[in-house]
Amino acid sequence: MMYNFTPFAIELNEPEPNIAPTDSRLRPDIRLMEESKWNEANEKKIYLENKQRQRLRNYDTEPDPLWFKKVIDPFTNEERYVFTNEYWGCKKRQDWKRSPNIF
Repeated sequence: MMYNFTPFAIELNEPEPNIAPTDSRLRPDIRLMEESKWNEANEKKIYLENKQRQRLRNYDTEPDPLWFKKVIDPFTNEERYVFTNEYWGCKKRQDWKRSPNIF
């Protein structure tokens, strides 16, 4: 077991073809960390965090999630997010124009 992770946990971050450009498995800082390039990984992480902060400053309100919609739960009357299934069509067509450039 690598780093005391189970094989399942190790495989969670394995790259997969044709995923959204916002998928966390594509984070360059994580890839650098996996290659034991700790200084470069930390620099890239700081860069990405600053880029995210700057992007969020451009919004008047919190941006809506791409693949989820907010609904009122009929049982609890509380807000929750529900998957819209639009991701799968975009993945099939490789149509990621809705996805922001976060990396």
